[in-house]
Amino acid sequence: MLEGYEEAWHLIFGFDRAGRAEVGLEADLPGGERASFAVRLGARSYEEEAWLKDVQLLYHEGSRPAFKYLDVNGDVKEGAVSGELDYYKAGYVRRSALSEIPEDAHPALAELTSLLRGIVILSPSPSRVRRPALLSAESMGYEGEGLATLLLRMYLEEREKFEIIEEVVGSLIEGVQGIVPRIVAEGGEYHVKLLIEERELGRVPLSNVSDGTLRMIALVTALYGGARVVVLEEPESCVHPSLLEALVDAMRDAPAQVIATTHSPYLLDHVKPEEVYVVGRVGLETKVRKLSETEEVKLVKRFLEEGGTMGEAWYSGLLGEAT
Repeated sequence: MLEGYEEAWHLIFGFDRAGRAEVGLEADLPGGERASFAVRLGARSYEEEAWLKDVQLLYHEGSRPAFKYLDVNGDVKEGAVSGELDYYKAGYVRRSALSEIPEDAHPALAELTSLLRGIVILSPSPSRVRRPALLSAESMGYEGEGLATLLLRMYLEEREKFEIIEEVVGSLIEGVQGIVPRIVAEGGEYHVKLLIEERELGRVPLSNVSDGTLRMIALVTALYGGARVVVLEEPESCVHPSLLEALVDAMRDAPAQVIATTHSPYLLDHVKPEEVYVVGRVGLETKVRKLSETEEVKLVKRFLEEGGTMGEAWYSGLLGEAT
């Protein structure tokens, strides 16, 4: 424990109990309207709001289970969040009000909730991917846990998606011909294991599959599994450098908006200046800049025209201060 930093809010808000940290997004709904959602984190509580243009769809103050929402007729009603209360050691609601939107809520709330549920954030851990997944798992977790069950569900219910994932994995990793989910009974519970069909070795258990192959299967499943937004943390980890260009192409071709974070100049070698956002620290704040909207982009493009690569441009400091 750092001296003087005894609780989370000490670190996040610099001892300012009145401070607020806001995280939000805007989304274009299927009908063409723009909705927004924001969470404001305070030292001891939080607030969440949803808007459709200038109309408030939802408001929830985290110290109470009750929340207000707009119904299908435009009337303001009250709902409640169920479940345990635990937040910043002060007994506040953990779950978002969006997790329990009433059936009579404004349709834009359901659409916004669907969009948010379609966001996948992934940093696969080979050890987590190797473990058998519970048959009851509902989705793939941040470290790839539950991947086997997700692929089984696709195989049974969305075969076309499953076959696309197999095809993309096979195009990226030489020798892989298929993915085989299998249900097994262990310790009174049902689990799902994966076998990899290899050209020369036949069906291989994950214990004999490389870390890079496991990560690639998890990444491709996230990209082509039906998510609307996929956030990949350092996708190049454990992946052979010769596959990075193909991986970037797979991200571009995926039917989802893809955001990838990286510290790898080798991955950057395969992206275009207009695809790059530079993240850096300014004082105590983290700033994100779109490279194509900065002064540095002119130097970068000239550097590329002269035979340099994007990774070399970053390594040489041409992208500005980046962390």
